Amino acid sequence: MGSTLEKDIETLKNDLGKFRDYLNSTMSDVGNYSEEKLHATKERLKSAMEDFGNTAHRRMARINETVCHRCGSVVKASREAATKKPFTTMAVSFGAGAVTAALLGRRNHG
Repeated sequence: MGSTLEKDIETLKNDLGKFRDYLNSTMSDVGNYSEEKLHATKERLKSAMEDFGNTAHRRMARINETVCHRCGSVVKASREAATKKPFTTMAVSFGAGAVTAALLGRRNHG
């Protein structure tokens, strides 16, 4: 599922790049446009911005849903592991704390 998130983010980047390029090319041509063409371009840009916003919103919602699901799975698994083996969990936590304290102590004194 990590590749799905990466693909969605990459697609959003590409869409934003295309939108930026389109906006730049359109803005450079504005001096040559009549008022009617300018109004039509304004409407196309407005539509493109709305489409991009909707697409980005859908993709970000999907990414958010995936991340929340994964986080829920991790929390559930860690709770189950702690429930099944409480002494092991306590020993690992103590060990991690001791290692962290030793590293921070060495960093502060070094």
